[in-house]
Amino acid sequence: MSDSSFDTSEKKENEPPHSAICQQCMLAWHPVMDPIWVSISLAVFATFCIPIGHLFYMISNNIIEYTQVYDSHDHNLTCRITEANKNHSCTLNFRIKENMSPPVLLYYEITNFNQNHNVYMNSRDDAQLLGESAQTELGAKNCHPLNTLINTKTNSTVYINPCGLVANTFFNDVISLTPNVGYNYSLIEDGIAWQSDIDYKFRQPAKFKEKMCTSCNDAECICQPPWTCSSPYYNHNTDTCHLYSYPNDNITQYLYETYPDIISPLDGVQNEHFIVWMRVAAFSKFRKLYGYFDTPIDSGTSLSFNILANWDISRFQGSKALVLTTTSFIGGKRPQLGIMIFTIGYVSLFFAFVIGLKHLVKPRKMGDMKYLRYV
Repeated sequence: MSDSSFDTSEKKENEPPHSAICQQCMLAWHPVMDPIWVSISLAVFATFCIPIGHLFYMISNNIIEYTQVYDSHDHNLTCRITEANKNHSCTLNFRIKENMSPPVLLYYEITNFNQNHNVYMNSRDDAQLLGESAQTELGAKNCHPLNTLINTKTNSTVYINPCGLVANTFFNDVISLTPNVGYNYSLIEDGIAWQSDIDYKFRQPAKFKEKMCTSCNDAECICQPPWTCSSPYYNHNTDTCHLYSYPNDNITQYLYETYPDIISPLDGVQNEHFIVWMRVAAFSKFRKLYGYFDTPIDSGTSLSFNILANWDISRFQGSKALVLTTTSFIGGKRPQLGIMIFTIGYVSLFFAFVIGLKHLVKPRKMGDMKYLRYV
């Protein structure tokens, strides 16, 4: 056998370069736990944490927040309901005691509802939400048992679009600002969802069509094939009339049919209140943005909100509340964040003092052989 086969000077195929990083022989720093440097490091860390924690705590305390519970399983409140979808009307009044700078956010807060449950959060068909008409076997499995229902009139199967637990437990209380003489405020409900969700996660069905009419009384504004609407849709916001068509409408219950008081057939799954709901919360107590005010609200102002209560909480024994709040660069009113940061700072400062004092009173010589123990 020739010795050339053992020649290591030849470059092998796929051999990595002979560089420090590729051969994993870069210089490294191996720190030694010297008590002086440990004490100094803890002290420096504390000097950052303590003022930052107190700053965050002060900013949080400067946030103005008003909360009113309007439905609870253990309190007999004016908005309490025991049956869903009854449009029970009630009013909540907020008396503003301090000037509130914009944006002033309006949240609804829910307790004891676990959107983070694994079965619940996976009960959706993302392809369907993106406009796919044909449902895959996996999508149908994820949505079970809220994938189909039986039409009691025709005794036939009807497909739910969108399907699943998340979409079909949508928060459908309707909240509106009551006009008040002397105050000119408006509750804005656009721009409340993440723009990335609006752009990339929700689409009307692929074959959805709509057409705007000059007037609902137009001779051409009639719901006839190819339009699947039963009557033209009148948009109160723009004072316009529309014809629309959904694919397979005779065997499918779409979102606007499930929630006719909230979801427009022109918006469907692109309704921003629905998109906000579909981003599931991490905890059983959570808030979701309903709207906001982009003008200052002066001290002494009285804001009244009319609520049409439809979302029943009796089954899971939770509560519903309205929250009116200002905000800051660290978010809402969260004093726990500042408390946690400056507490860590004070603990670090304490240990820096203890380690430094111990080294001052009874120093330990680095590399002293008497500290070595052998088995």
